[in-house]
Amino acid sequence: MVLLFYITKLILACGIFYSYYWLFLRNQQFHRYNRFYLLITTSLSIVIPFLKIPVGLFSSNPDNAAFVKTLRVIAVNEWEEPVTIYASRNNWSHLFNMQNGFILLYATGVIIGLFFLIRSLLYVLDLKRKYPQEVFHHIQFYNTTEKGTPFSFFRAIFWNREIPFDTKQGQQIFRHEFFHVKEKHSADIMLLELLCCLGWFNPFFHLLKKEIKAIHEFLADAYAVSLNNRHEYAELLVLHAIHQKKPGLTNQFFHNQIKRRINMIIHSNLVRRNSYLSRMMALPLLFVLVSAFAIKLTNKQVNNNHSSSGKTLTVIIDAGHGGIDNGTINENGIVEKNLNLAIAQKIKELSTGFNVSVELTRNSDELPGNAFSIDEGLSKRIEITKEKKADLFVSIHVNAIMNIKKAAIAKTENSGFEVYVTSKKENEKSKLLGISILSELKNIYFASETIKQREVGIRVLDENSCPAIILECGYINNPKDLSFITDKYNQEKIARNILEGIVKYSREYNLSVLINKDTIPKSNKENADSSVKMIVDVKMTAEENLNAPTHQFDTTFIKVEFEPQFPGGQAAWIKFLHDNLKYPKAALDKEIQGTVLMQFIVDKTGKTSDVKAISGPEALKKECIRIIETSGNWVPGKDDGKNVKVYKKQPITFRLQ
Repeated sequence: MVLLFYITKLILACGIFYSYYWLFLRNQQFHRYNRFYLLITTSLSIVIPFLKIPVGLFSSNPDNAAFVKTLRVIAVNEWEEPVTIYASRNNWSHLFNMQNGFILLYATGVIIGLFFLIRSLLYVLDLKRKYPQEVFHHIQFYNTTEKGTPFSFFRAIFWNREIPFDTKQGQQIFRHEFFHVKEKHSADIMLLELLCCLGWFNPFFHLLKKEIKAIHEFLADAYAVSLNNRHEYAELLVLHAIHQKKPGLTNQFFHNQIKRRINMIIHSNLVRRNSYLSRMMALPLLFVLVSAFAIKLTNKQVNNNHSSSGKTLTVIIDAGHGGIDNGTINENGIVEKNLNLAIAQKIKELSTGFNVSVELTRNSDELPGNAFSIDEGLSKRIEITKEKKADLFVSIHVNAIMNIKKAAIAKTENSGFEVYVTSKKENEKSKLLGISILSELKNIYFASETIKQREVGIRVLDENSCPAIILECGYINNPKDLSFITDKYNQEKIARNILEGIVKYSREYNLSVLINKDTIPKSNKENADSSVKMIVDVKMTAEENLNAPTHQFDTTFIKVEFEPQFPGGQAAWIKFLHDNLKYPKAALDKEIQGTVLMQFIVDKTGKTSDVKAISGPEALKKECIRIIETSGNWVPGKDDGKNVKVYKKQPITFRLQ
């Protein structure tokens, strides 16, 4: 697809440059300009599709680019690049596909073009061997009896003995060929011939070659003729305009574009009034083409956010509940308010490294502002936000599913981080803040694909003037969630990723597109827990995330600063898999195909261990385990400058042709 895109842009660029030449420059008297125009634009048409020139667009409106941010969320990927292994019962069938067909067609065209080019070169070399050489003024002169002569090729002139050299006409012809040698016209033709061989599919290369040859003749004719004998020279061309055997890469005196050459000779003193304008308009054309094909637009913020101005971001981190308000208590007596406070304090502790000023609504087991009631505690939270002139408000909670009949909580399969925003007013920044934080948290644990709203109001969200969210850090009545969030090492990861999400939001919130308001219902009477679907491609399901252990005595990381690398990098890893994976015969016989998701550990020394197939057809798992176990030593991952154990995941897809 990338190659097709390049070819399309190449042909378009060539076509536009050639069309401009045909309309405004062709058959004009400024031949030197036309020669360099054709050579330069041909080269540019090859180069322009490769160019990527970033140009920043200034925008102060945060609602005109949430799509850029959404794409960056989609780009987050903690898996290795997927690898696909193909197999077929017919060992030859995989060769007969569309891609190989195009490759064969292209190669055939190149071979044919090179055949004719080499044949022409051999013809010239044969003439050099066949006839004696005379050298004068650094020019190799060959006096021949061959049809198609005289012609020149680089520093060689192949003359025809039937044309008297010492006559007036002979001198004009010699001056013509001498000019080709002097101006190195053969180099132009060789360049265009090679381009026509390699890019034979581009019709404009062939048209450009034809035009450059014509311009060579115009220039050489102008050099050979004087003001007094223009008509005689034109008659000479007509008299000798006969069919000749000639190699295509040489400069023949008797060229086939006789009519155009005669017209140029006779009207050599006529120049259009707008010729200068025609030449100068090529510059705007070049600018337009570069802008269309090479410039890559990027959004650039004006200095109205914290990261660009250098201002420290003020964020209120609210540890939900507190004091007389315990929040949820699970069957083992673990209290939500304590988990909320532990995570909030860890965010405060790490915030200095993120240029974020964190203010806690409470720093102990009490309601904010020493409030005497839950309602007063909610009011204090809002007051603290206003007093500190906060930029953002994030309330930390742990979720739970209640059994309404028993008025108690029970174990649930619900899992992962979730974000709630107000449903009482439109606040796109709150939604974008939620997207930023969830996109970071999903790198360490399962995160919901939705930004949620509740029909029943949430006071700390509804009455806050700054962007505000409630972040539910998993489910207290899900054993796996609880195991993750109660671990101190994981609490530090959670805090760090929340801060990374906040910084990303502060840096990029006005690079994000406005989420379509029509997709965000203010209320949903049929569903008390209405939600807004985020455009986020979560690569890992809850089950797959939960299969990855979190903290043991010797910590095994899920995300680190420097990921483990196969020796030689990702390209070498993909090549290793392609070269060594074998489609299991049993699976092939039963026509079993599918994707196996592999998980393994790369330890501090680079050795792989704990290799497991998390999901996929059973018949394919054994081969995947074998290939990873035999992959040898890796370059270990690093965190804080130290080698650490890291979990890796690798999808391997088996496909039958």
